[in-house]
Amino acid sequence: MRKNWKKIVSLLVAASMVMSMNVATFAEEIHDEVVEEVVAADEVVLSDNDVSDNDLSDNSASTNDAVSVSSQTIPAGKYHVVISYNNVVSFTGKALKADNLAAKATISEGNISVIVKGKFVKSDVAKGKAIGKAEFTVTGVKAVKGASKDAKKVVKEVAKELKKAGNKLNVEVKALKISANGVVSGNNMKTKEAKAKFSVKNGTVSPNYVVSLKYNSKKPEKSKVTVYYAWVKPNGKVAVKASTLKSGKNGVKIEAKDGKVTLTGSVEGVLENK
Repeated sequence: MRKNWKKIVSLLVAASMVMSMNVATFAEEIHDEVVEEVVAADEVVLSDNDVSDNDLSDNSASTNDAVSVSSQTIPAGKYHVVISYNNVVSFTGKALKADNLAAKATISEGNISVIVKGKFVKSDVAKGKAIGKAEFTVTGVKAVKGASKDAKKVVKEVAKELKKAGNKLNVEVKALKISANGVVSGNNMKTKEAKAKFSVKNGTVSPNYVVSLKYNSKKPEKSKVTVYYAWVKPNGKVAVKASTLKSGKNGVKIEAKDGKVTLTGSVEGVLENK
């Protein structure tokens, strides 16, 4: 009996030891898994915070840019003319002119800078009455001021080829978005003040558009929204034009109430009278 009792006690002690070891091992495994999950969570949070929509500044590239630039190479006899121009512009309510393209052109053979000549094909978009596609027909090029005699000779030959070719540049007029990069807005700006907003850097004007609100507190429906746009003239100076938007005209709808003006259609955004 005593021998049997000792065997039972020994078995109980062994079983107790086995049980304590399993609990410790199980606890250790759970602890390791929790640590791994915490690390993984930290990594996700960091990656989510690296870039967010709210981090984009006004100068960041986005799909809402007011203007987009494209490049096109046009053959002209034995020469090639490379034209960099605004293939996407924003609506202003004014007819499109060659100046809207802000074109920069070079005859690749000899790297000769030239000025592009041409006109827009007649359409509602070209007339400033709608948004959509427009076409600009290249009718020729002319030499820049100070060009050499040899350069002028080449330019003359290229101009002759382009005149009969009828090459076209595709342009898209999209809705002017008040919040887009390249657009600056303000209240009660005088023409002189609006013009002062534009500057030229590396031959490019910035911003692309300036929008001014003149809010009429007594008759909100009479509030005035003016769009200013600019381009760089051959002499390097800035030329500025203005367009007053009218509700119900050229696809623009304007609603004014409680110090706010909401624009929809060809112009999109909200202006506040502050």
